[in-house]
Amino acid sequence: MDRSRRRHGQRGHVLRDARSTFKDCKDSCTSDFLDAKASCLNIDAGCFLACRDGREECVATASQPLTDCLATCDPPLDAARATCRTPPPCSCGGSGDPCGFDPCFISCITPAEDKAFQCRNGCRNDFKLNTTAQQDLTACKSGFQAYLQSCPPAATP
Repeated sequence: MDRSRRRHGQRGHVLRDARSTFKDCKDSCTSDFLDAKASCLNIDAGCFLACRDGREECVATASQPLTDCLATCDPPLDAARATCRTPPPCSCGGSGDPCGFDPCFISCITPAEDKAFQCRNGCRNDFKLNTTAQQDLTACKSGFQAYLQSCPPAATP
């Protein structure tokens, strides 16, 4: 194995370790934050987390029309990326030949990026105008508040 491959492998290992450490730290901090928030509200932490999980599930369900619409926006862009990278029209994307600044790639991919942007923007606008989804989101918020009111107070140490 030559030196550059060995160094690249070492860097990859170091980056994976760093990402793992970051994720663990972030998860721990998020947990500490939520516990502190529950304590500040004088609500049992377990009940608070159950309320939060219920709200997240409710919001995900209410937001499903938006999620479904957004899922239709990227596949055409992904296909255009693949098409624009291969000759013809362009020939870029190999090792040491990134496409990001290739004029041929940029002119080829720009219309697809514009369409994807318009698609995502249209999805968001349609979702904001979807009265059923908006009512469902409002119900999620109300339900969360009502559920919090039913939680027992935090245990005193």
